[in-house]
Amino acid sequence: MDFDFIKTAGLIVTIVGLVVGWFLLWLTKREKAIEKSINDKRDFNHLLGNQKQISEGISTGFDDIEEQIKHLRELMLRIESYLIRNQGTNHRE
Repeated sequence: MDFDFIKTAGLIVTIVGLVVGWFLLWLTKREKAIEKSINDKRDFNHLLGNQKQISEGISTGFDDIEEQIKHLRELMLRIESYLIRNQGTNHRE
C-alpha cells in the first residue's frame, strides 16, 4: 500500500508540476506577445510621425520653389518692360 501511495503522490506532483510549468510558459509567451504588440504600435507611430515630417518638408520645399518662380516672373516682366521701353532707342537710322 505504501508503494501505491508513493506512485499516486508522485503522479499528482508530476501533473501539478507540468500544469504549473505549462502555465508559466504560456504566461511568458503572452507577455512577449504583449510587448511585441506595444513595440509594433510604437514603431508604427514613429513611422507615421516621420511620414508627416517628410510631407511637411516637401510642402515647404514646394512653397520655396513657388516663391522663387514668382520672383523669376517679376524679373522677367521687368526685363520685358525694359526691352519694350528701349526698343526704339537702340536702332540706328
